[in-house]
Amino acid sequence: MRLLPYDRLTLRTEQLPDAVQAKLAAIVAKPRWLSFRAPPQPFRGTVEGRRFKIIRVLRGFRGRRNSWQPLTIGEIVPAPFGTEVRLRMRLPAIVTVFMLVWFGGAFIMAVALLLGGSRLGFGSSPGSGPDAASAAFPAAAICAAMLVAYTMISISFWSEVRKAKILLSECLGCKEAKPESSLVRQ
Repeated sequence: MRLLPYDRLTLRTEQLPDAVQAKLAAIVAKPRWLSFRAPPQPFRGTVEGRRFKIIRVLRGFRGRRNSWQPLTIGEIVPAPFGTEVRLRMRLPAIVTVFMLVWFGGAFIMAVALLLGGSRLGFGSSPGSGPDAASAAFPAAAICAAMLVAYTMISISFWSEVRKAKILLSECLGCKEAKPESSLVRQ
């Protein structure tokens, strides 16, 4: 189980690196800031030589956006029997920074409520009083909200990773390589 919105994978094909690079260039549109129409290509981003940084194009009304879409960073590498496309999928930097600030603020607020409640003595004696108990409920509510937000982010991100992975594999004619165990070195 992966806890962070980050994935690393390798796609393999028997094609030559130049052929894979040409296919990749054909399916990636140049990035545009104020574009109201989705390009015909399935991905948008930059391809510089054998390195690329792309994001899947969403179809629909005015080229809708999805903050949980993975940014795919990769490179095309020659392999013994063809080509490997090494990929890293992560959230865009601005989304990551926003979520760190949001989760950090919520965590600090929950800790402050719990520390304030402990100073009032909640849980130390049967007659702690309503002030002490009133600090525990908001802290629990904040923790529950953080858990719900994390679950929503995870479901959205990993479903988008799956869609991007399938589309990229189909367009490039690649298959996902099985991850090797990091515990066994050969």
